[in-house]
Amino acid sequence: MTPTKFLPVLIPCDEPNADGTVNGAPARVVSYDIVDLLIKNPAAFHRKYGGDIQEAQKQLRGFLQIVDAVRGAKRKKLEDVALRLARLTGKPVLWDEIQSDPLFYVSNQINGEVDDAKVVLWKGRSTSNVSAGIFCEGGRLHALYVLMAFRIGLGLKGGTGSCVICGKTVGRLRGDRRRTCSDRCRKQASRMKAKASGLARRRRSAAA
Repeated sequence: MTPTKFLPVLIPCDEPNADGTVNGAPARVVSYDIVDLLIKNPAAFHRKYGGDIQEAQKQLRGFLQIVDAVRGAKRKKLEDVALRLARLTGKPVLWDEIQSDPLFYVSNQINGEVDDAKVVLWKGRSTSNVSAGIFCEGGRLHALYVLMAFRIGLGLKGGTGSCVICGKTVGRLRGDRRRTCSDRCRKQASRMKAKASGLARRRRSAAA
């Protein structure tokens, strides 16, 4: 299987060690892993990124749960998620709205937040070349909506991961333990593993 590759998602920043620049202004790359952290460990996400967008975090998790419930024909789960979102927003009528067309509801909510994301050329800090990226001028929350759109678009895929060699983001099927993005990185990882195994054997021999 060829790994799914993504354009980097960028946000403005005022840090001295920015990842690069967009039109000369400093920018930071938001890792695709941030969405997996939000989904799998909300408490860890909250500790790492703060609670300024806590309500939006719950809504984003709800969107993915709705899509999962529809794809899996999980009617009870859909009802439960719709109820939680209705309570979260203080809009009881939302329960019926979600039930009537759940995928339209999710699409409408996310599309309304990502429509001003821009495909741009940006310059990385450690390169003299430019490459394409998705610039989210609204910051981390804006980026989260864009990343969630990609996460939902992965369909039956099990999420995203980062290549252990070069750090590029790749999409993975459920059960896929792929840790690299290409044959080149896979071979380099194999060489590193073999070297580490050899060192471990020599240390055990020396200690015997």
